[in-house]
Amino acid sequence: MSVKKVPNSERQIIQSNDGDYKGNIRSSWNIDLDTNTGVIKTSKRLDRVRKVGDGVTISGDTFQAITIHDGKYYLVGTDQVYDCSVSSDPTVAANWSTTGSLGSEDLGLESDATSFKGLLLISLGTDIMSWDGTTKNNDWWTTVASGTALTASVPHTMEVLRTGNDTLFIADGNKIRYYNTAAAGTIITLDTLMTAHCFAPALDVMWVGTYTEVEENAYVYEVRVGNDSASQAYAVDGRVVLTMFTYKNVPLVITDKGYVQAFDGAGFVTVAQFNWANDNI
Repeated sequence: MSVKKVPNSERQIIQSNDGDYKGNIRSSWNIDLDTNTGVIKTSKRLDRVRKVGDGVTISGDTFQAITIHDGKYYLVGTDQVYDCSVSSDPTVAANWSTTGSLGSEDLGLESDATSFKGLLLISLGTDIMSWDGTTKNNDWWTTVASGTALTASVPHTMEVLRTGNDTLFIADGNKIRYYNTAAAGTIITLDTLMTAHCFAPALDVMWVGTYTEVEENAYVYEVRVGNDSASQAYAVDGRVVLTMFTYKNVPLVITDKGYVQAFDGAGFVTVAQFNWANDNI
């Protein structure tokens, strides 16, 4: 059986769009590994849902996060929050509207959104706001969850680990915070030169990606609910974990050098790279 590598020997990923074997991966922007085991198939090309200037969007707004909660898509910008019913076509600008009075908070580049315990949560500059569909609480994190104020001017990415008692994770500079009714507001402190900013939940562990501005390598941390320190720390080939996800319970990361790295049980190893991969970054 022949094996075709992507990128090829000339580090190209553009191919003639000829079936599963020669699909145009760049044109599709993604690949499908699950439909036909053993075959890499091209996924559907992405459709643009919103852009700055569309419909009700405030000119100059920057989109920070999108999530699904209670039958609606919620799109969080730096100036406003928008919603669209999941039964409507999200590519039609008229189907989106501003959400209540959620644009008057401390929304910014730190903001993220997630669904947790029946609430839409949106992270702010130093707190987390909750929204139940009719009522908001700008200080949910510090008043209801009894957490301490978040650090200003760093990403406050959020993710929920659904195993057992749902647990909310929040990135906060060199701190990883997690909260549930039993763990309350646990804080895990990382090296001061690392900034936590992305998550990948697995069956019973949360993987946390970081970036560093001065160290040679960023790290991925393995965190288990109930512990007040990370179980392990693994270096990646790059200073930034651009994004991360789990596939069949294995964490994978994409670094700023253009490498796709997978966890092999002992560390992160390169399994693929983009055509713009650059060791000099």
